[in-house]
Parts: sequence; structure tokens; C-alpha cells
Amino acid sequence: MRAWIGCLASYNNGRLVGDWCDVSTDADENAAMIAAVLAKGTPGAEEHFVADYEGPKAVTYLLGEYASAAALAIAAAFEESAAPLGDHAEPALDAYTDNVCPQRIDDLDSVDVADWWNDLYAGEGDTLADWAESYLEETGFLEGIPDDVARYFDFEAWARDMRLGGEIFTVSSASAGIIVLHSR
Repeated sequence: MRAWIGCLASYNNGRLVGDWCDVSTDADENAAMIAAVLAKGTPGAEEHFVADYEGPKAVTYLLGEYASAAALAIAAAFEESAAPLGDHAEPALDAYTDNVCPQRIDDLDSVDVADWWNDLYAGEGDTLADWAESYLEETGFLEGIPDDVARYFDFEAWARDMRLGGEIFTVSSASAGIIVLHSR
């Protein structure tokens, strides 16, 4: 995760002084990085601002314009916790923030998104009906039902009812049409 951090006193005096900085999971490192930016600006400046972020929108919207060194560290740790998920990292971060709905950056402290994701992951497919057919086949849900009856099973309706009933939720994915997660 990166952030463009600027000197607020310089900005208020008509000068744009700042840098793109790599955000650390260590608040002390972030504080040193902010101090280095302030040192380039107006002498004696004590306040910084963040003009932009490079990172998941699911995280950066909680940080705002005046994120502290500690808040930046929490956001970086939250993003880092999803790294083991590879291509699923960004959908996992979005799914977590969309469904858990954290209100403050502190709500993300000590969250392991990869564990959360792995506990809830139900599969993926081009459509919800495709997922339902694969999922029910893998779990053996339709085993024992005669083929001449099973062929009438409506995968789309079953999956839609699961979603509307709150048992599953979906996340859009660039690699797969949708990713399906169990609700808690």
C-alpha cells in the first residue's frame, strides 16, 4: 500500500510538498516517514495530510485525509493479511469490508482476511447457477436421487434462494464471474 503524504502547513501557504510513500505495518516507521515529509516542507510544520492512496479502495476509504501513522499501519497489516490469497486478495478485502462493514480503521486491527476468507469460501463460477451445480455435485447433495428426478433440479432457483435467504453472498471477480461465500 502506498500513500501520497504532504505537509499541510506548506499546502496552506501555497506550496505542494509531499511524496509517495510505502506504508508500513509498523506505526513507528510510518511516523518517521511522515516526519521526513514534514521536514521537506514549512519549517516547524507538525501536520500532514494524505492526498491519495494506492491500495484497495475497501481499506483506503476508512483512512481519510488525515490518517495517523498508527491508522496507516493498521491498513497495511489488513491488506497484508490478504496477500496469501493471491488473485483473490482484492475480492477478499472488498467482501470483508462490504459484509462486515467496519466503521473505523481500528475495526480492522488484528483482522486476518485470509483466515476469514478461507472459513467462508464456497467456490466460484461463471454464474450463480454454474456455481450451484458444481457445489451440489462436489458435496454429494443430489446423491441417491434418481437421475430421472435429479434432472429437474433448478440450480439457479436453489442458489438464488440461498442468496436471498442470507446463507451465501457473492463477490464479482475478474478471473471467475462470481465468487461465492457462506454467510456466518
